[in-house]
Amino acid sequence: MLNNKLYTFLEMAESGSFSVAAKKLNLTQPAVSQQIRALEEELGTKLYVRSEKGIILTNTGEIAFKYANRIANLYHSMQEELRSEKSQSRKLVIGVTQTIEFSIVSEILAEFCTRNKGTHIKIISDTIKNLYTKLKLYEVDLIIVNGNASLDNQFNRILLSTDYLVYVVGKNDPLANKSMISMSKLREQSLILRTKGSSTRELFEACLESLNDNILNYNVIMEVDNIATIKSLVANGFGSSVLSHSVCTQEIKKGKLVVVPIENLSIVREINIVYHKDFEYTEQIDQIRSIYTARMAGL
Repeated sequence: MLNNKLYTFLEMAESGSFSVAAKKLNLTQPAVSQQIRALEEELGTKLYVRSEKGIILTNTGEIAFKYANRIANLYHSMQEELRSEKSQSRKLVIGVTQTIEFSIVSEILAEFCTRNKGTHIKIISDTIKNLYTKLKLYEVDLIIVNGNASLDNQFNRILLSTDYLVYVVGKNDPLANKSMISMSKLREQSLILRTKGSSTRELFEACLESLNDNILNYNVIMEVDNIATIKSLVANGFGSSVLSHSVCTQEIKKGKLVVVPIENLSIVREINIVYHKDFEYTEQIDQIRSIYTARMAGL
């Protein structure tokens, strides 16, 4: 069993209160205090200070919290894997960016589960930065992300595919019949874009900057975090957008959205699978890539 002092420390740090931690752990407050003091003595450092707002971790306390969280996640993963081995099942926690979540990748993972009876996949959607943090803490088994993968030497990466950004309009938009749109004409359009911080938005803005242009020169009427909402707004004629082609595949195929090439502009990016070097089930990654390749060839 994992050291009780670590569990107690995690609860105390997350709640910021000895009394709340005691209630969650079904312990007395003095018992929680005693375990934290014992952990401080064991580690040889002060883990927290008291303030008017509650418990605040010291710098060394933050470091201890990071590793305690990692240890707890590893222990939980070990328990899950042992249970899976006994039941001949397999559970995977996969982190994806929102762009990936709304793309064909979700269907690929569903097909993977169908082909592998007893497999259970939990998909967690988050920002790229947060996904790498979750991967480092072993909160996820692997992540599928847009853009160049981290060069952190504790990870392996495999290129799943390449994707590209496209300018999309609704089928009834006057531009739907155009063979292309110029950058000057694009500045005049009512754009509905992803919010700042999303990989799609950052890539689009970086591309503009490489052309000595700026997003401030464009008529951005709305910023929306949800991709499905953006596609619906564009399809219904409320504006146009720049989105990942992979998230628009079905709408383009059905004629709800139309791609209009931007003159002299190409925005390509990678889709990578990233995982720890000690991840043992690389054959599952190979199968996911195989399903993805076959599906994309059929589109």
